Amino acid sequence: MLTRTKDGSEVWINVSILLLKAKRSQSPLIIHLIRDVTERRRVEGLARRAVDTLRELSTGPGQTARQAADPDTRPTPLPALSRRELEVLQLLASGLGTRQIAENLGVSPITARNHITHVVTKLGARNRLEAILYASRRRLI
Repeated sequence: MLTRTKDGSEVWINVSILLLKAKRSQSPLIIHLIRDVTERRRVEGLARRAVDTLRELSTGPGQTARQAADPDTRPTPLPALSRRELEVLQLLASGLGTRQIAENLGVSPITARNHITHVVTKLGARNRLEAILYASRRRLI
């Protein structure tokens, strides 16, 4: 349960209710056990996001493991990358940043960034790392 403290900060709590009967003639005793589980919830959320990211990276952008295994649900073939885009992808895979790629290609950092954006978009990836992993699995690099 999400609640707020007196100072207004949010905390997650777990409430357990115990019902104890003493004697037949007495009313039951109700005990509320309240535990702060804020940190546990935060860690669980991080773990869930990490697992989701790893699953997606292992199957390709936007695919589930079942889709990756089923030939009928595989995405259509990717558009061909130009020679320059393949070169940019190779440089990305070698760990270079935008400025280093620009220097290697003899272009401005803005042009290098545009090449990187085109590569990521053509591969259907959300970021550089995903594009590199996707291309590596499909032996483009």
